[in-house]
Amino acid sequence: MLKDVDQRCDMAFKGQGDLVVLLGRVRQELGGSEYLSVCYGLETGEVPETYLEEEKELLQLVQTLIHNQILQSCHDISEGGLAVTVAESSIKGRIGCHIKLNCGEFSKVGILFSEAPGRVVASVKRADLDRLVQTVVEFGVEMRIIGTVGGDQLVFEDNGTEIIRLAVQEASETWEGAIGCFMK
Repeated sequence: MLKDVDQRCDMAFKGQGDLVVLLGRVRQELGGSEYLSVCYGLETGEVPETYLEEEKELLQLVQTLIHNQILQSCHDISEGGLAVTVAESSIKGRIGCHIKLNCGEFSKVGILFSEAPGRVVASVKRADLDRLVQTVVEFGVEMRIIGTVGGDQLVFEDNGTEIIRLAVQEASETWEGAIGCFMK
């Protein structure tokens, strides 16, 4: 329970130049995902497994980071995966971001659209990075710096190759239009 409403942390990216971090273990599990449903009309596959101990550690970490006012924003990865989570944070904050992925052994689709639980996208001021890293290490949670906040575009790249570029305004209009469609 939140004891002080002034200590809340919402999903909106805030500051130009803030760092975007991914907290939690990366998994590319697409079973039951919005990606499969929207792109292929499939509602199939194994639902991603939940690792309760990792989830507990992540939630305790996030509570501590918010309590210590280290995070500028925080948003769990769920429907739509990393790509949608980042887009929502940009739309809400009305500011773009540049995400640099290193997909490695994972597919781009797997990294962008996996809905595996136990992951959070957060933003942090550069001045608070050392405090963030120290706290993350204390909790033993995986962390990756994946980008920076700024501009008016949502940009995703993998190993230096741009894979997505979308104006935040365009993403916002599409998002608002989609909500209206579901309400009819």
